[in-house]
Amino acid sequence: MQVIGAGIKDQGGAVLLYQSANLRHWEYLGPICIGDRQETGDIWECPDFFAIDGQHALIISPIPLRRVIGLTGSFDGRVFRPHTRYEIDAGGCLYAPQS
Repeated sequence: MQVIGAGIKDQGGAVLLYQSANLRHWEYLGPICIGDRQETGDIWECPDFFAIDGQHALIISPIPLRRVIGLTGSFDGRVFRPHTRYEIDAGGCLYAPQS
């Protein structure tokens, strides 16, 4: 599986999910998470999505907000449902951190 940062017009930033059996041909499965553009920006760049301590975490660098946002929540294999949102960097000094 692979996640790619994106934005959905008139909605907000998003993370899209793809899968491949051979790393050559990819199948689009849909967005795992879509944000509210007023709160979390228009485009989510450099998503980092991973499991930790029995839940999942998503770290994004939203455009045009110049910050890094972390989300933790549940993932059912297709959809990520955030339960908690926090600022990793609110000042634009850190960009695209990776786990």
